[in-house]
Amino acid sequence: MLTQYTVEGTGGLRLLVSEQNVDRTTRSDTWRPGERVALTWKPEHGFVVGDSKSA
Repeated sequence: MLTQYTVEGTGGLRLLVSEQNVDRTTRSDTWRPGERVALTWKPEHGFVVGDSKSA
């Protein structure tokens, strides 16, 4: 149904990214560790989850 990645950005920021398996459905099509990627999404498809320290 979906593939999840942990993406590390500039300054060590880490994002948990979920990609629906609609366009890239085989294992050989998934991203590899260390591969550079560009992330885009529609604003209405995003949400923020606070860390446990701020709860």
